Amino acid sequence: MKLQNLEKPSAAVSDTVDVIADSNYSNVSEAYNHAFRAWRNKEDNPYAFRCKKQKKEAVYIEGKGFHEPDPAAEERAIQRSLGKSADSAAIPCTYCRYCDPCPYGVDIATVFQLYNRFGEPAGIDMAHPDRADDEKKRQFLTRYQNNLERNQRASHCTACNTCLPRCPQHIPIPRDIRAIDNMVQQFIRDTGKVVI
Repeated sequence: MKLQNLEKPSAAVSDTVDVIADSNYSNVSEAYNHAFRAWRNKEDNPYAFRCKKQKKEAVYIEGKGFHEPDPAAEERAIQRSLGKSADSAAIPCTYCRYCDPCPYGVDIATVFQLYNRFGEPAGIDMAHPDRADDEKKRQFLTRYQNNLERNQRASHCTACNTCLPRCPQHIPIPRDIRAIDNMVQQFIRDTGKVVI
């Protein structure tokens, strides 16, 4: 007995999106959308554009075509937007809060922001916290304590990785949170300051 394939052959899926054909311009009626698309597609229409783009996320630059993503260049642009130089040790967090909510209550964006605003510019390197002088350590601990409730601090991170797929910057959040927590613990030991 021969089995038959009951599935219909799939039509070829296009890799492009026709911006005009795939857009609704009005919720008034489909007739309006049809007329508007026809007007936009006219060759002699000075307001028309005929743009097709790849279905993958892409940026179309007039006269140059599709922009190929360059993660290193994007990272440099993020750093520049944060006011950091290329050799900065700042965490490339834009504080978008897509990583929220943390199931354990860690305020990830604020922890990163505190380091980027008060730690890194003061010369505090979370990879080498012992190199900072005691006054800078005390100042950072004071800001850390004043800006975060106890349950929002880095010490509550369990590295559950819930935040990782949410981060558009692809920051290794648990690793950096753990490094900041280790830095804070080192500062507490070095200065004798009790963080409440």
